Amino acid sequence: MSNLLGRGTRIAIGLASLLAASPGAIADARAWLSGGTAADAVLTLRSIDEADNAMRSLVRSSEIDWLPRASRLLEATNLSTGTDTTRSMVIAVLPAPHAESLPRIVTILPTRSSDQLIDAFDARRVDEATDLYSFSFAGREYHGRVLPDGHFAISADADTLVSLATDNSETDSPAPVRLELLGGGSIASLNALLTQAGADDLPTEAFAPILRQADGVIFDLTPDAQSLRADVLITPLDGGDLDGETGGDRPETLGPAPFPATDYVLLAHGRLDHPLFARWTKTLLADTLGLAEDDSKALQRASLLISAPETLFGSGGATVSLALEGEDPQSVQAAVRQALSRADGATLEAGASSRVGVRLDHLRFAAPTNANGERPNLGGGIGGMLLGGGRMDPGADQSIAGRMFTRNGRVYLTSATEGEKLDRLIAFSDRTTSVESTGPLNTWLDRLGREQDVRLALNIAPIVKWFAGPARITLPEEIAPVVGGLRTEEGVIRATVLVPAEVIKTLEQFRRVASSMERDR
Repeated sequence: MSNLLGRGTRIAIGLASLLAASPGAIADARAWLSGGTAADAVLTLRSIDEADNAMRSLVRSSEIDWLPRASRLLEATNLSTGTDTTRSMVIAVLPAPHAESLPRIVTILPTRSSDQLIDAFDARRVDEATDLYSFSFAGREYHGRVLPDGHFAISADADTLVSLATDNSETDSPAPVRLELLGGGSIASLNALLTQAGADDLPTEAFAPILRQADGVIFDLTPDAQSLRADVLITPLDGGDLDGETGGDRPETLGPAPFPATDYVLLAHGRLDHPLFARWTKTLLADTLGLAEDDSKALQRASLLISAPETLFGSGGATVSLALEGEDPQSVQAAVRQALSRADGATLEAGASSRVGVRLDHLRFAAPTNANGERPNLGGGIGGMLLGGGRMDPGADQSIAGRMFTRNGRVYLTSATEGEKLDRLIAFSDRTTSVESTGPLNTWLDRLGREQDVRLALNIAPIVKWFAGPARITLPEEIAPVVGGLRTEEGVIRATVLVPAEVIKTLEQFRRVASSMERDR
């Protein structure tokens, strides 16, 4: 991690162009790309001044002094003189004119005085009719064009600047920073833009499957004193795998996660009856639960909770619980039982015991036997789920045990075989306060927005507390969880992640300790 984050100076200069703040309309710099110019990728900052204000807020709360600042970008590139920092700026990537050439990059700056920018670069006019200039910067030759509405465009390709035209439109954006990949975009264009921003080693190939299925992708970033928010909006490609699965009436909304309040590490809660997730559901449930396709059709919701470990090692590991909901819970339980009967190394005793009036199936998964001590993916994935936090049974075969039961219209599978955690899970009902409705998680899910088709929460607090003492790190009094959501809107798929400032601060403290240890080697 320290190698990645240690690029502080370069990222502070380059990625400053990715951060801004304050709502409103994108100023007319963006309009120069809507007058017939075909761009693959466009990065828009609404206001350079507001960028600094937003980042100062996040810097103060997270205590990370190398976070990007827009003013540093301007100073580092000699653009602060003559730039109107109250307005927006745009960086665009245009397709390569030939197969063997590179994508073309254009930067459009708002100016107080284009003459000041021209003087700062010691630029010389090369074409009076188009107001085109030429100058050298950092050992490379660039061109600049004075646009008639107070903007100055910069590119290494003069023909690109001459072709710029505007329709004088304004584009409303709910986010302070917007990165658009248009017409599906391309990995080459994304790489070119990130290289310009000093982030050329990011794993952009991970976006390739999304770009292949998208007519357009938008990344919105919103920093403030409380968090860093990222939204990804995907417009499906006509005729693609996602086409036709985002419109129409929304099915019943997702209710609270069906788990009692507990100290958790990971929580996932999602709807499986939404058309967008229908095809994914079949594969997911086949891989993780061993359920046949016909069995998975009856499922409507699935929820996963991994509780905080009581100890890092030994028998106090995390408890893993899974809840499945469908119109007929008895059929769901029967399908899971059938899946287990087909799985190697898994056994099930139906109704083997009773606890607080509820019959429990006893699950058992054979212990690992390979030379490396690795645990096999038993039970079509159910064993793997329980192995993630399950405890070795003290029996002679050292197998992994779990429990399954039906309660309040849900089928629960859990690695808790006894004790308070199992009792509280059995006692949970729709009248019980959900884990999502308590503490910081409740607050941050409200900020995220409850109207999601999938909700996720990652809570690092129970983990970092084990390492803070040895690392001599003072943790914040309260560390809120990272929360995320996935939903469909009319014609668009939206994914959102909220990272609280105290999470950024805590991870930065650990990064500094790791860097110090690395230097002391």
